[in-house]
Amino acid sequence: MPQTKGYLCAIKTCVLIGIVLLAGCASPSKTVLRDDTFKSSMISSLACMPFVKGLRCTEAPSGANTLLDCRLSAINYPIEFYSNGASQEISYILHEELSKKYGPAIKDYSAGKSVFNRLKRNNPHMTLRVLARELDVEYVMVGILERYIEREGSAGGVERPASVGFSLYVLHAPTGSVVFEGSFEETQQSLSESPLKAGLFFKRGARWLSAGELSREGITAILEDIR
Repeated sequence: MPQTKGYLCAIKTCVLIGIVLLAGCASPSKTVLRDDTFKSSMISSLACMPFVKGLRCTEAPSGANTLLDCRLSAINYPIEFYSNGASQEISYILHEELSKKYGPAIKDYSAGKSVFNRLKRNNPHMTLRVLARELDVEYVMVGILERYIEREGSAGGVERPASVGFSLYVLHAPTGSVVFEGSFEETQQSLSESPLKAGLFFKRGARWLSAGELSREGITAILEDIR
């Protein structure tokens, strides 16, 4: 009987370790292929729009995606959800990661940003989907930033952890249709707050990430699913 108890205890321990490891490997990113015919190799030219801050559309139009089909002037967001320079920082990170994956197929970010700002300024009632169709490329990456709060503290300890949430959409520019989308949302937690994510915590070097580092993790995970 003692041997049986010890055997059962060992099994329970192994199961618990397995659950912890699986939970630690789980990614806070989610992706969906919207067009079954779309493949990563089809991207011959892609423009990366600057991230647009947005949490909801005050007009709530009908359509598959509210913010993509919302007039720019009607996209609403609480300013306390964003640290200074949030859109610029994550936009540069996205362009860097896209350039690593697709090389010369990615259009110059400064030029794309200039065109985006001009169109946005001249027609604030335009939607992101329509704006993407105005760019002279085959595909456009649109980013909507829902939250970007920088950590308060350092990698060794924080008073407030970094918190990031965003969505990415790959649009076929000529038609404005979404072929791929992904999202990422995480507020970093300590080991004591989330013991089931121990694997992820130690994979990150048992340190507190900045909002930029957290964003890069999310962007990389999403781009890896574009195959």
